[in-house]
Amino acid sequence: MIDLNLKTISVVIPTLGGSCLELTLNSILNSSVKVNEVIIVIPQQYKFDFDIKKFQELNIVIIKTIKGGQVYQRSVGFNSAKGNYILQLDDDIEFDNFLIDNLIISLNTLPLNSAISPLFVNKSNISVYKKSFTSSARFFYFLFYNDFKLEEGKINKFGKSLGIISLNKIIKVQWLPGGCVLHHKENLILNDYFPFTSKAFMEDLFHSYYLTKNDIDLFVNSNTSAIIIDPSDEIMADQLFINKINELKIRKYYFSLIGISKYKFYWTCLIDYAITFIKYIYLKTIEK
Repeated sequence: MIDLNLKTISVVIPTLGGSCLELTLNSILNSSVKVNEVIIVIPQQYKFDFDIKKFQELNIVIIKTIKGGQVYQRSVGFNSAKGNYILQLDDDIEFDNFLIDNLIISLNTLPLNSAISPLFVNKSNISVYKKSFTSSARFFYFLFYNDFKLEEGKINKFGKSLGIISLNKIIKVQWLPGGCVLHHKENLILNDYFPFTSKAFMEDLFHSYYLTKNDIDLFVNSNTSAIIIDPSDEIMADQLFINKINELKIRKYYFSLIGISKYKFYWTCLIDYAITFIKYIYLKTIEK
């Protein structure tokens, strides 16, 4: 058993101050493991939508930045963090009392050059990636990407990332969702590696790329879970095409980093635009 009294834990949360952050802070407050500091990084033009002072026992450190950007804000928090363990969180994550404890214990069963995430589930406690492994999804991947095997935690040859759905395992993966990752302090990526000003699409893939480039192995512990908002629940029809254009610009850069051909990039663009158009028609229909 790890003696947590000999270790310190910092939590780093980039945010715009929305009310969802309150749920995340409540999860930290109720944790069986008490953290040493919670670093909240917020652009100076934003304010909190709730009374942040009621969480003062968490030893909250608020850092105000001159600009926004999830990756930039997180890098500022990482550079300020003092803990031996650093838990990166998004500001819309909920988890039970034992998640931090479970992640620390499992991280310490792994080599020092490791980072670990929990299983990501929805409010019904079902993996948010389950729909990627249905029979229809498998047929789709086989038809358009020549990929029927669909390995959990892998990035396929067309740059499509697949999450984890298996339970009660510690699984080595090729990428980690950025919403909740536990690091050893010495393994952090401290620079702002995301060269875009739009929403940070695919930032978790970029982060995973730079971690693995630094010889950090990535794992998911599906014995423990965190609740996140399923991105499909946040889709609005009028945002679809703008978001998709920005995402594909970012994807082009990511593909160049990991060495995926331009042919495969343009093929994924074609497929994604077709899917986006179908979603647009569907959402406009249900909005009427």
